[in-house]
Order: sequence, then structure tokens, then C-alpha cells
Amino acid sequence: MREPELTKAYLEEHYLRLGKTRYQISEETGVTPVRIGVLLQQFDIHRYTVQRHGLVNHPLNVMWCGMKERCQNPNAENFKWYGGRGITVCSEWQEFKPFYDWATSNGWENGLTIDRIDVNKPYSPDNCRFVPLKKQFRNRRSNVAITVDGETHLQCEWEEILGLRKKIISKWKYVHGLDYTVDRIREEKKHVA
Repeated sequence: MREPELTKAYLEEHYLRLGKTRYQISEETGVTPVRIGVLLQQFDIHRYTVQRHGLVNHPLNVMWCGMKERCQNPNAENFKWYGGRGITVCSEWQEFKPFYDWATSNGWENGLTIDRIDVNKPYSPDNCRFVPLKKQFRNRRSNVAITVDGETHLQCEWEEILGLRKKIISKWKYVHGLDYTVDRIREEKKHVA
């Protein structure tokens, strides 16, 4: 069977203007996706133009790529906790340079991680900050705050304040319930004070 002729005009129309993938064009024409890729290169047809910023190996570029990956790539390992539940990256940060400029003028230092202030809102300048990894771990949806006598802390913070071993408050809560845990924290506070 003779391969259909894929002209530059045809590929520009379908690949660029209509936004079809090589695989979709392959299904329509019977031409292999690899051959379509070769033709796209020969005709110098590129869907995206890459702007070089000279910061490919910069830690902020790695951070930016990870942020976009978990929010925009359904095949990413942790997509279900980000893009899968509606967390997005703002339009301003779809390009690296605006993100880099914001980060360098808003407290980024090597070793800090990006943290969303409200874990249910997108990555954007008004919802992000840079924090040490330990603090970021505490800004998770799974963390539970416990209030005892008007004083509220996360479970791990109570453990630090009271000098308890890690995960013990979680165990108390799981085995005995919240009321017991609050009473136990109240008792432990008396010993520390």
C-alpha cells in the first residue's frame, strides 16, 4: 500500500492549527508516528518554541519543572494529589523566567522549598512562599491540629512542646479517641510547666 503524501501545508494545518498529535495524524492517515516526526523535522515544523534562559541546571528550574509536572502531567506519580484534585499553576508561571524573577525577589534561598499557603489553592505569587522542608511537611491536608485549653498545635508540634516521642499522639488518638488525647495532652502540659 502506498503511503499518503503528507505535505507541509497538511502537517501545519493538522499539527499546528488543529493541535493534533503525531498519533492522531497517524490514525487518520495510516502513516507511522515516527515517519510523521521525521517529516515534521524535515519541514521545520515545531509546535513549541523554547526560549533559552540559561538556567536549566538552576535549583529553581528543577523546582518549577516539578511543580508543573505534578499539576499538569496525568502520568506523574503524584498527579492525583495535585492536578488530579484541581491544583494548578497560574498562567503567569507557565514560563520559567517570571517564576524565577518572583522567587529570587520573594525570599528563595538554596535549600528552601516552595509551599502553598492554602493547600487547596493554586501555585501562584499570592499563595506561595519559601520555607524549610520541615515546615512544608507541616502544611499538609493530612495534618491534624488539636486544641487544648485554647492552645492549638499540630500533633507533631505538641510532641515537640511536651518532649514526647514522635507519633505517640497519633497513636493515642487512634487507640483511645480525641477526648482521651486532649485529656492526656492536658496532663502532659502540667508536667512540663
